[in-house]
Amino acid sequence: MGKLISTVFTIVALLAWDQAARAAIMFDYQGNNFTNVVSPYSTGDNVSGWIELASELQANANDLTLAPVAFSFTDGVQTITNLNALIATFNDVDTDIDGLPVEWNIQLCIDAGCSTNAIETIDALGLRIDTATSGGVTVLVSDDPGSWEYKTVPEPATISLVGIGLAGLACLRRRKRQ
Repeated sequence: MGKLISTVFTIVALLAWDQAARAAIMFDYQGNNFTNVVSPYSTGDNVSGWIELASELQANANDLTLAPVAFSFTDGVQTITNLNALIATFNDVDTDIDGLPVEWNIQLCIDAGCSTNAIETIDALGLRIDTATSGGVTVLVSDDPGSWEYKTVPEPATISLVGIGLAGLACLRRRKRQ
């Protein structure tokens, strides 16, 4: 009976480990500081943020349109997320051999016309620019967009399953010693 329970816990732990391999992917973007600024912005502000995808991007892909699970971008004055964006487009994404974006066109807006509150980062179709608009004031950095990196985002349920499996194995071992 003890071997059966041990086998069941081992299978549960392996299934939980397999789920960790399918965790979401987060891409972080770090832009360079704005060069042309007007208050409320400063030359220390920049566009930065992240997008979470259900899976990695394909290597050497062209003209992808992304559908993030979640995202958040800030320009130092405002933050636009998947919870408050009225318009959010992630188009013209090309990737390198590692699946990192090398060209992109991201437009995020809180207002319908994208003229009052918006964040854009573009490195596509010959245009290389980060812009931010808050309260109708627009600032930018041109010809020097930022860079992307990615990391796996562990899912809390996966971590819990692994913990439960390990706790079960520890209990069995303790019971077996008694």
